[in-house]
Amino acid sequence: MTWHLLMLNVTVKDGERALLTRNGQLVRVLAPGKHRLFDPLHELKAEVLDVVRSEFSADRYAVLKAARPDLAAELFEAVETKADEIAIVSLDGRPVHLMTPWQVRVYWKVATRIDVERIDVSADPKVSARHLTMIERNRSTVVMEAVVENHEAGLLYVEGRLVERLAPGRHAFWTVGRKIEVKRLDLRPCGPMRSRSPRRRC
Repeated sequence: MTWHLLMLNVTVKDGERALLTRNGQLVRVLAPGKHRLFDPLHELKAEVLDVVRSEFSADRYAVLKAARPDLAAELFEAVETKADEIAIVSLDGRPVHLMTPWQVRVYWKVATRIDVERIDVSADPKVSARHLTMIERNRSTVVMEAVVENHEAGLLYVEGRLVERLAPGRHAFWTVGRKIEVKRLDLRPCGPMRSRSPRRRC
């Protein structure tokens, strides 16, 4: 971005957009290309931003949406979660962000395909195998996992209440808004002590 006498010159590359403002107020959005803008008082400013698989400030989006709802709808995808809701956001087919309840994230959609999968975790705390794979990298904050061995039985407690006996295998549960605990019982008549198993007499 450069000034030459009375003109503002702006170059926007592929994968970019420029927010053109005059005295702090949005005028328009510049598409890729070279732009020569008449600006004798040097009141214009162009902010060039990467739009490929990129986020936009939720606060700035709220201001833009109030002033220019048409541009907000054209350029951005806003994702907002409700209470007891998890959202998995995929950019160009790749799961990228795991959103917890009461979050807002805004994405540029002009050069990126945005898919949102919403999960209501209020009824069933179980995490499906497919969802577990999608959130592999950042699941630790909202998911509790337990492995029940072949010689064990698992007891699932939700908020201190026994709700289910778990078969051997890998199990995962959403911990959003609830306390989850899995107790493992060793079913062998005699053998080595197992962690989290009740004391047995042989």
